[in-house]
Amino acid sequence: MPQKSYDGLATSVGVLAAYAATACIILVAGASAYLNSRYQESTTQAVLATQQVADLLDQVESAMTDAETGQRGYLLTDQREFLEPYWSAIGQAVPKQGFDRPSLHELLDRLDARLVADAEGRDDVRRIQQLAQVKLDELHETLALHDAGKSKEALAILRSGRGKATMDELRVHFARLHARIRGNVEAQEQERRRAFRQAYLSAGVISVLSLGTLLALILATRHAERQVALAQRRLNRLSDSDLIGVVFGDLDGGIEYANDEYLRIIGYKRKEFEKGKFRWDRITPPEWLEVDRRHIEEARRTGFSGRYEKEYVRQDGSRIPVMVGFAFMDNSRRDVIAFTLDLTELKRQQAILLQQEEQLKLESRQKDEFIAVLAHELRNPLAPIQAGIDLMKLMPSPSGAFDHTRDVMDRQLSHLVRLIDDLLDISRINAGKFELRLERVDAADVVSAALEASDAYIVGAGHALDVALPDEPVYIRADAVRMAQVLTNLLNNAAKYTPSGGHIWLSVRRQDDTAVFEVKDDGIGIEAGMQERVFDMFSQDEHGRNLRKGGIGIGLPLTRRLVELHDGRITVKSAAGAGSSFSVILPLDTQQQPAATLERPSAGSGDRQSKRILIVDDNVDAARTLGHLMQASGHDVSYAHDGAQAIVLAASCRADVVFLDIGLPDMSGYDVARVLRSKPELQRTRLVALTGWGADQDRQKSRECGIDFHLTKPARLETIREMFPGLV
Repeated sequence: MPQKSYDGLATSVGVLAAYAATACIILVAGASAYLNSRYQESTTQAVLATQQVADLLDQVESAMTDAETGQRGYLLTDQREFLEPYWSAIGQAVPKQGFDRPSLHELLDRLDARLVADAEGRDDVRRIQQLAQVKLDELHETLALHDAGKSKEALAILRSGRGKATMDELRVHFARLHARIRGNVEAQEQERRRAFRQAYLSAGVISVLSLGTLLALILATRHAERQVALAQRRLNRLSDSDLIGVVFGDLDGGIEYANDEYLRIIGYKRKEFEKGKFRWDRITPPEWLEVDRRHIEEARRTGFSGRYEKEYVRQDGSRIPVMVGFAFMDNSRRDVIAFTLDLTELKRQQAILLQQEEQLKLESRQKDEFIAVLAHELRNPLAPIQAGIDLMKLMPSPSGAFDHTRDVMDRQLSHLVRLIDDLLDISRINAGKFELRLERVDAADVVSAALEASDAYIVGAGHALDVALPDEPVYIRADAVRMAQVLTNLLNNAAKYTPSGGHIWLSVRRQDDTAVFEVKDDGIGIEAGMQERVFDMFSQDEHGRNLRKGGIGIGLPLTRRLVELHDGRITVKSAAGAGSSFSVILPLDTQQQPAATLERPSAGSGDRQSKRILIVDDNVDAARTLGHLMQASGHDVSYAHDGAQAIVLAASCRADVVFLDIGLPDMSGYDVARVLRSKPELQRTRLVALTGWGADQDRQKSRECGIDFHLTKPARLETIREMFPGLV
């Protein structure tokens, strides 16, 4: 495997830190050496300057002493050689060659310049200058008297001690300056020694730090080398494994190295690879080269490519789906390491899952169709039963037993119809085909509709019902019919699980920004372990088995789904033997617009005159019982049991009302309705679909083909009366 692919791994953080520390120490050492050398140089120059001051002071003192000694020797011996120090002191040329000394004034000026930073020293120098001038004047005076032949007067001045006093004062100032100079020299020597000690200490510290840094650098380098070796081994194991294909190559299509898994994926042998018989761009289908190009451009911008899917053409010509990704080996952004994953099994599993999903969808559709057909087939035999019960209501009652039996049959039939409706509703909700007609609704109207639907059931069970409504209207945004269905389910459920003669409470209240509908009872209650499951499909409480009066366990699940579709929630509080309380919580509607009311459809006035009625149904029993009901009300009834017959009879009898089944043997009821609506003489005829098909799409088809009303079987007498007041 190529080793150049791991050059970048050597620059670990530890190594970089060690190199950085070494560079810092070198910089510190250089700066410290430079500062120490400058400091030592400055202290050395200070010591030299002080020594020069001391030399100048010695020269001044020597010049004064020599001048005085020369004066005395000249006065006593009259030999002029003794005057050479004096002449040198006053700056006069000395006849004798080789005697070269600066004048006293020049020496004092130099001394004064050297002591420019020493105020006390300069005061001493100025005093020395004054005394030196006095002494020179005294020497000049004595020499002048001697040369004028007045040796006695000159000797008298010498013996007077005036010159001696001046020299004594000069020596005092010389001593003070010498003492100051010695003090300065000692201080400067101490400072120079301290600078040397500091330099030695800095050198020692830097040496220790350098050794530490060198050790850290060695350790970091070894650690980096171990990490590189570890990474190399890991990559070797990855490359040698059969988990993923690994390739070293370039962006032009060349492949320098490929592991066995990559060769297996593309279907080539190692010897064919070693002969250079393939490149990655040559085994890529043309339509995938553009995908490669886009990811290469992305990699050039970011340094690496994202994972993406493509295909390779194997040696046998078959295609294999893969996922690839690559990164550049170095900053040249030419050589890359690429990883390839075989997606064959994943694609196979995805295909299986897709097939299973399609199968589940098919089964779901078949289930929905089965439930719809089942409901249709159940409704058809119920239609003549319902018509028969309604007909019995119009007949004189022969006995109390007759009335009781008829009412029991009516209630049980209504219960069976509700079960069918609930089953269809839950099926449509689960299939996502359920639509709400949302509008602004007064909660009191919803309660009124629910009480109307459940009153007979509650009264029949012998329960007392208390209703509490707020003084002010409480508006919600809801489908009024479906919310009435929710409360009806809860009321019926309370009546079902409450022993005869129980108590049920229904209340509505405003709570913050929500409306709360609460249905309570003093029935058998719900065990704690069951309360979490009462809203599950087909779930029933075994505790209430003895009181159950029918039901398949879909009422409460349907109720919860309807509430959730209204962006609400439903809660339950209960205990075994202590009754139950169900609360439906819905958001308030704060929009100011007129509230909808639960209106009943109407097709005309309460005119009781005889009508010409055509009943079209292939179920003869259903047609005849509905016909008997209409005939009992004084209407002229005709029957048709297929579509063709219905079209002929409707035109011949000029029917006022046509009750039309949809599922006819020869043609659909929708087609019959379209034909009838096309005849001018039947434009005023009321068409009523009376069918077992009651889904939203069925009702929409009825509207589209000109049907005025869509009733699902079995149609109750009250429903027909609401549509056609006075018809029955």
